[in-house]
Amino acid sequence: MKFTYRPSPNYRQPRKTRGIMMELTIGLLAVAAFSCFYYFTKTDYGLRVIELLFVSVLFCVLTEAVWAYFTKEKVLEYLKHSFPWVTGIILALILPINATLYATAISAVLAIFFGKLVFGGFGQNVFNPAGVGRAFFMTSFATSVAADVVSSPTPITTMSTLGWVIKDSSLLSSTLSQFGGLTNLFVGFYPGSIGETSALVILIVGAVLIWRKVIDWRIPVVYVGCIFIFTALVGAMQGMGLWYPLYHVFTGGVLFGAVFMLTDPVTNPTAPGARVVFGIGAAIITLLIRFLGNLPEGVVFSILIMNMINPMIEAWMDGKQIHTIKKSMVTSSILVVLALALFTGVGLSLKPKAAEAEVPEEPEEPALVFGQPIALNSTSLDPYKGEITGTSESGSYVVYTVKVKGYGLVDDDGSHGLSYDYNIFDITVDPAAKTLVSIAYQQFGDTKNIGSKTENEDYYKVFEGLDLTNYDNMVDTVSGATCTSKSMISAVRIVMDALGE
Repeated sequence: MKFTYRPSPNYRQPRKTRGIMMELTIGLLAVAAFSCFYYFTKTDYGLRVIELLFVSVLFCVLTEAVWAYFTKEKVLEYLKHSFPWVTGIILALILPINATLYATAISAVLAIFFGKLVFGGFGQNVFNPAGVGRAFFMTSFATSVAADVVSSPTPITTMSTLGWVIKDSSLLSSTLSQFGGLTNLFVGFYPGSIGETSALVILIVGAVLIWRKVIDWRIPVVYVGCIFIFTALVGAMQGMGLWYPLYHVFTGGVLFGAVFMLTDPVTNPTAPGARVVFGIGAAIITLLIRFLGNLPEGVVFSILIMNMINPMIEAWMDGKQIHTIKKSMVTSSILVVLALALFTGVGLSLKPKAAEAEVPEEPEEPALVFGQPIALNSTSLDPYKGEITGTSESGSYVVYTVKVKGYGLVDDDGSHGLSYDYNIFDITVDPAAKTLVSIAYQQFGDTKNIGSKTENEDYYKVFEGLDLTNYDNMVDTVSGATCTSKSMISAVRIVMDALGE
């Protein structure tokens, strides 16, 4: 007779899987509730959060229900023990607010089918299902599918475009100020992936889940701690301060991934020491993708890669408990030393792209990427108040000088130490045809390197020939300079009002 033995520890938690998954669901809903609060109170996109959550959960549940039906399982009983809604909620929370509903639905179906069902269902999957869905979305939909809602750069994409290095204090201030500074990055009142922005809420929920023994503290603490240490080293190599590792930790889904995805009990190691190695490996891969890869966030792919390596870690750490602890300590020490050497080299080799762009052979205009169009009658233009300060004639045309509030005078509270002034435009119109002939800045009063993207001849051409009698006309904004674009569009609306009098 053959006996199969498992090494110690032999302790088993009295917690039932259903209770653990229900508490995890409550924690996820708390994060979702914060997201709803932000998008309902600070933007016009609160319903979009609810729609994405509903569609993601619905299609995750439907996919498993169809699977249960065709495999001749009792559908309701199958769903009770498979918990597809957890995958649906996590997937929705790691998708951007501008994801379309059909892209969300497809990602949900693929997450459940390829991330869970093909491996045999709940408890047998190799990869984190929500991570699989997000990977499909990023590689298939992220650059081509976006809903008709807010479009703006994320903290991670902004830092990536700057080469992961900011040494200039004014550029640092302007970069942080567009997201409300480090404090706001911690609280989470800025657009991004729905559930990843509030470090504060995620830390509170994570602490409760650890206290309730729903998740093991080792992986999130080791993962976040290593990211902080390694990026602090990179920052020191470049002469940057404590803000740099905090920026990495607060942004890009690091905390959400640490609390809700890396701790997935099915796809992470069972031995405590192996979980330490798992967390260190995930941190290293996350930062390598950020610094050296084409996708700046790195968290989801690091999780999927570590899921793939997990069986090897389990095999390496298998054995008696005392030997497992020694293996864990040795392996972890080697990984940390290698990582410190690796990121020392990364820190010394990084070059700020912004600095390289400051001294070109010929002055270059900022790259222009169009964002979400805005109607001339949109209420989002209302805060950008202004007035016509003068008119002059140019042949058969009339030139209006319009002074309008920009980003700094509307949204900034003055706490970031930046000085702002009015944006002043010269708008030339054909009064007979009531069309816009040209528009240009007379004075730019917003944030340099951000709002100044609108000082671009290609953007000026967007306004040429605009019908100044139709308030339903849509005008493109500039991605990354949405607020300044609104200032410019508001100036045009002021001229329209004058022509209509």
